[in-house]
Amino acid sequence: MATPQVAVDRDGNAVLVWGEVSGLGIYARSFSVATGAWSADALLVTSAVVTADSEPCPLLFDAKGVATMVCDNTSLFSSTRSIVAARRAPVTGQWSSARVDRAATGMNAQAPGVVVDDAGTVTVAWNEATATSPQLKASRFDATTSSWSSPVVVGAAGSGVAPRLLADGAGNVTAIVVLDGRIQAAEFAIGSGAWQAPVAVDPAATGLIVSPARPVAAIDASGTVAAAWFGASEDQQGAVLANVFR
Repeated sequence: MATPQVAVDRDGNAVLVWGEVSGLGIYARSFSVATGAWSADALLVTSAVVTADSEPCPLLFDAKGVATMVCDNTSLFSSTRSIVAARRAPVTGQWSSARVDRAATGMNAQAPGVVVDDAGTVTVAWNEATATSPQLKASRFDATTSSWSSPVVVGAAGSGVAPRLLADGAGNVTAIVVLDGRIQAAEFAIGSGAWQAPVAVDPAATGLIVSPARPVAAIDASGTVAAAWFGASEDQQGAVLANVFR
């Protein structure tokens, strides 16, 4: 059984998501405060990549109690990896799944990150291999139209590290990512409806090599971001570095 994830909404309802190696898939079970009981297991994604040490699939609730789970997936009939999002309606308890990367045949998408803003808009970003170089791509779910946007390229020279996504009170989204060996930040600005070019937030003069481990970050309502990550010098002397920016 792969690493489980759990999320709880503001009313105490919960969703548990996990991967089963023997079942070759991602499953979910939901807890209802009203009934005090857990639901039957639901198969969200049929996957061939679930292993005992698989990365957990990001899982969260929005303000209306809709749960969203995102994972990378390899079909049983293809070696191509894709990004799949599953959403659970709180009234019916039913899950619906959609492939959000729409990658070309032979390309591989993996290591997703996800965030939801106060309006219920979900942003997913992931790393995708192309014929020339890896890229960081993103797609957004519009709660009004119940549809995913076409993927866009956020930055080039991505990595296998899942991005850390944060949303402020206005709905602007910041992605903290490892790009080209640097800790960088890319912002989706609500005003322009577009992603801004990534900018480095790590001090280049430190001489420390950025660790491939996922950076951690937090955001306040105004959009100020605090990020921290691990760096190591060539002689393996390590340090935890941090920056605050907007």
